[in-house]
Amino acid sequence: MPKHNLSVSTILDIPLLSRIIVGIGEVSNITGVSARQLRYWESKGIISSIGDNAGTNRKYDYTNIEKIILIKDFLDQGFTLEASAKRLEERILRLNEAIVQLANQHNTPIQESVESIEDTNEPYHLLDGEPYRLLGYATHSVTKEKLEIYLPSDKNQEKLLAKPLEEEHH
Repeated sequence: MPKHNLSVSTILDIPLLSRIIVGIGEVSNITGVSARQLRYWESKGIISSIGDNAGTNRKYDYTNIEKIILIKDFLDQGFTLEASAKRLEERILRLNEAIVQLANQHNTPIQESVESIEDTNEPYHLLDGEPYRLLGYATHSVTKEKLEIYLPSDKNQEKLLAKPLEEEHH
């Protein structure tokens, strides 16, 4: 199974959560996935731990915990591990495609938005350990999922990121 290089921002709900690091035992309690399964998934490249990969002190960030929860959900629906990992990757690719569609459908070229973002007071958010600013919002054309579009501090448009917009519940 190929190693998946999935972006934090495609599945991250709140940027602050990207700083949370949790030990393998607690991840197992949170997700209902055994530590043995987690180590197996990691050996297959589906998830990755932070820090001491060779030892027993595996720790996981929010991104990987979210991946584990989504994969477990697919497994609970009857999919194989390989199919579950593929479905997760496809979901992330669909979200990233929304970025391209945003760029193609936007009335103002993204470059103008990129240049004008320095004029805003929008704070930087740490995503994938790098500073990003909120560029705008988009709606996925197929899933109708609302997305936040983030621009890296170096303004490299190839590194634009999309993440699902968390809606407030009243």
